[in-house]
Amino acid sequence: MKLESIFFLAVFSLGSLSCQKEENKIQNKIEQSDSIPSVKDVKIGTITVPDDKIGICCITEYYRKGKDHKDLIFMQTGAPDEKGWLNFLNIDGKQIEFYTKESSSGENDDENKFTIKLENDNYQVTIDAIIGEVSVESDSAQAHGIIKVTNKKTKATGSIEFEGGTSC
Repeated sequence: MKLESIFFLAVFSLGSLSCQKEENKIQNKIEQSDSIPSVKDVKIGTITVPDDKIGICCITEYYRKGKDHKDLIFMQTGAPDEKGWLNFLNIDGKQIEFYTKESSSGENDDENKFTIKLENDNYQVTIDAIIGEVSVESDSAQAHGIIKVTNKKTKATGSIEFEGGTSC
């Protein structure tokens, strides 16, 4: 009986130590994963542009695709100081302004496509658009495409399809 008790205590002790080691391993993994920043999606939201920010020139407005032009997600207008173009986006809940010297950038082989590239300290934005219907009478053009945003620090990305256009 005494031998059985010693054997039982030895097995129980070894089992307890083994469980503690496994708990420590799990706890270490949890602590390590908490210290690594998680990559989350970048959220592109709706914007509201005050009248005093809208320049006197052509205006490009892009809306979330399929929302009947109700969710404005991007606007480009002449900068009030007339030094270029002012671009508006809502990224992760913050409305951000990007200045550019040109209204579009990048080269496309297809004349019905264009790219707008925006960048600041935190984000890189690429807007790839395909020109649709063009109206000479109203000096406007429809477009659709995709906006892609990358957080430069976390490498998180987000994208959204749009439809809208430019009028002058």
